Amino acid sequence: CFIKRALEEESYAVDLCEDGAKGLQMALITNYDLLIVDLMLPSLPGLDILKGVRQARIQTPILILTAQSQVDQRVKGLDLGADDYMAKPFSLQELEARVRALMRRGLGTASSVLKHGPLSFDATGRAVPVDRLDPDPVVRHRRFE
Repeated sequence: CFIKRALEEESYAVDLCEDGAKGLQMALITNYDLLIVDLMLPSLPGLDILKGVRQARIQTPILILTAQSQVDQRVKGLDLGADDYMAKPFSLQELEARVRALMRRGLGTASSVLKHGPLSFDATGRAVPVDRLDPDPVVRHRRFE
């Protein structure tokens, strides 16, 4: 799947499930940072996955991704608890930006900088300061320079 490959290239760990019932089961037993759910899945529609996840009181951010672009479908998905909605076709660049935004919300912060003690990580810039006394030197993944 090109979405899986694109997100993995951005250093995300991705589980792919193309069956709705199995996808719901995975969502209920695994602590994911984000769920991307297509509405048109075999065995269980995406809206039923959304309902099941929210009925289980799982607050993981959910992005609906589908070919159905009618306003009533978007409203229904958002009202059932989806955090965002993208209609196909879409730009991978926009999908990646929405994933970053939802991941920040899932962390409960609008900042892309995560801190733990003296360590910090800038998820947007993908940088880790080497020396907290000198914030200029950073370690970056070569691909992002």
